[in-house]
Amino acid sequence: MDQKQMKQAVKKHLLYALLLILAYVIQETPGLFSFSGAKPSLVICTVTAIAVEEGAFAGGIYGCAGGILADTAAFHIFGIASMLFLALGCAVGLLVIYWVRPGWRAAVLFAGGFSLIYGLVAYFLLYGLWGYEGSGLILWRTTIPGAMLSVLSAWPVYWLVARIRGRFEEREENG
Repeated sequence: MDQKQMKQAVKKHLLYALLLILAYVIQETPGLFSFSGAKPSLVICTVTAIAVEEGAFAGGIYGCAGGILADTAAFHIFGIASMLFLALGCAVGLLVIYWVRPGWRAAVLFAGGFSLIYGLVAYFLLYGLWGYEGSGLILWRTTIPGAMLSVLSAWPVYWLVARIRGRFEEREENG
């Protein structure tokens, strides 16, 4: 890889990192994109889109970074989201490399599944493990609708990540 390609790769990954931070800020802003208490997980959508487009290594790196961001806003044990996002980002990247055709359908389905898995693990750690009465309402009113909202918001995020990657691939081919 020559110096020009290295600069292009650095720029592309800086854009991905900025997109991840922007997704986190939008996701954690109170009242923004909130529907009856449920919010889409834009960080999960971004990590999934990057993993689908870039593969397992980038999915793991951005998954860990997104998990650290998610851990800063979560009320459960610090590090759970980082480990889970790392594993799921790598898994999505590996599934796309070896088993599933990359594209918007895969990104949308993986984002929904990823969001549901994370929501169930967080629910179990916060409420299910301690046996709080009435905590099932939280599962049905925030966790599952949040996963559905993540499915709806995964397509625009994937489109943006695919456009960023496409622009930098065009520059590599033309340059």
